[in-house]
Amino acid sequence: MAITKEIGLTLRETEIMRYIADGNTNREIGYILGISEKTVKTHISAIFRKLNATCRANAVVLAIRDNWISAG
Repeated sequence: MAITKEIGLTLRETEIMRYIADGNTNREIGYILGISEKTVKTHISAIFRKLNATCRANAVVLAIRDNWISAG
């Protein structure tokens, strides 16, 4: 019997996903949140891993589908 564990996004990752969905660049997200672009990239890597996404657009679609962010 396989045991599965739901892995959700952190509050910061969810916040970053909203900014990605709005079309912001990593640099813009970093500026808005007061964090470095490298930190934004680290969060995005974690998001991609958790959602099994291959790119930003795919991550947005999956985040909306899984109700981590809302469309529009």
